[in-house]
This record gives sequence, C-alpha cells and structure tokens, in this order.
Amino acid sequence: MLKVQQKANYPWNGAADITITPEKPAEFTLYLRIPGWSDHTQVTVNGKAVANVTPGQYLAVLRKWEPGDVVNVRFDLTPHLVEANPRVVDDYGRAAVQRGPLVYCVEQLDQPEGVVLSDVRLDVTQKPSSQFQEELREDLLGGVVALKCMAAVNEKTSSRDGLYFRYRPKASEKHATMLTLIPYYAWANRAATPMQVWTPVGTS
Repeated sequence: MLKVQQKANYPWNGAADITITPEKPAEFTLYLRIPGWSDHTQVTVNGKAVANVTPGQYLAVLRKWEPGDVVNVRFDLTPHLVEANPRVVDDYGRAAVQRGPLVYCVEQLDQPEGVVLSDVRLDVTQKPSSQFQEELREDLLGGVVALKCMAAVNEKTSSRDGLYFRYRPKASEKHATMLTLIPYYAWANRAATPMQVWTPVGTS
C-alpha cells in the first residue's frame, strides 16, 4: 500500500508539498509532470535538490522511499505573454497573458473610467518579471490572483464608430493606464461587460 498526500494552494501559489508514505521502505519511480509553462521549476526530496528538471516533460525520481519522505515542488508562476500562430488572423499583432496554467483576460468593469478595451495596447518591451504586479482579489469568486500592468491607450480610435474610413497614418496621441486582468474563467460573473483575451501589442 502506498499513501500520497499533497498540500498546495495551486494555482495561486506555485508551491506543493507531496508526502510519500509506503507501507514499508520500497524502491520505485515517482513521476512528476513538469508543465511546459514553468521555465524554472525546482524539485527537492527531503530538502535535497533533484537535477534534470525539464519543462514539458516528466521528471522520474527513482529512489528507495521511506515513510514520510517529502517531495517539494516550486513551479515558476511568472506571468508572461503568449502569441498565437500567425495563421490565426484574428490574433495577429495581439498577445494573451498567462500565469501558470491560467490564461487571463481584461474585463471592462475593472478598468479606469474612460478606457475602452479596443483602444488598449500592451507594452511588449518590458521584462515579464517586472511587467505584471500580482494582487489577491478575495472579493471575486472566493479569491483569485489578479494581475495589474501598465498599458497604452490610443486616444483617437474610440471616436470612430463607422465601419470604413479614409486611410490616415495612425494617431500617435496616447496615454498610459493601469490595466487589471483576471483569470479568464472568472469573467461574466459580476455584470454584463466587454471582455477580451487577445489584446493588441505595442512597443512603448
């Protein structure tokens, strides 16, 4: 008989403690799945680091397991931008935000007054480690981690309500704003409001 107990606050926290309790000491292989989105996963067994941890593969841990051995896993939950295959025309020039296994979205009701989602541009020049700030939102669906990031708002596009226009060079007038992103699964749970996952990107 083998007992495996896992303690974690996943996916809000990337740490997981797995206690292995065989009925008696036994040698076998424990396979841990290392997600492809976790660039820097750390694994230890009883505090000793395990080597050859590769994103997108299973980590095989072969050893003689004793009752009470603890495997500690630390997934890298750094938010990052994701782009679609360029053949997906609707997403060309746009990016989505992912943190751990969750894709995020921007919902209109979370944004500053006057900011229209269709006018927003994400800044792709910033490093992911400093681009996003994490915030625990206990008021939303029992508690989720929201993300905040700076973005640019093109000031003149929202006044165009028609379908076609005479071409002009894109307006350079824009200002910065702070966007709030929530996990995609959590949208449409408060009010009917515009939402988007794939957001246009810019360089400043």
